[in-house]
Amino acid sequence: MDGRAQADAGDPVHAVTVLTALSRQLMPLLYARNGWWMVKREHWARDLGGRAPDLAAELRTLLTAPEPSARQAAFETLARRVTGDLIYREVLPEPQPVSD
Repeated sequence: MDGRAQADAGDPVHAVTVLTALSRQLMPLLYARNGWWMVKREHWARDLGGRAPDLAAELRTLLTAPEPSARQAAFETLARRVTGDLIYREVLPEPQPVSD
């Protein structure tokens, strides 16, 4: 959501926001979901090139996108492939018993 807002505003911090989400959330999830050992970020493109060339191409698109809107679109494409969708949902907490 932060990335979308920054891309729409043309905020130069957008690259930092997207790359932080990529390295801290998306790539660890991608590797864990597929049962792969995580590699250092310097090796993501090469490692994915051997494992999943389509994901490697999407990662390269994200990393080389010159404009925030293109970078955001590439990030969302990759995120959808890993998570399934990007729909924001409120999660209601489960009721907890109240003790006296």
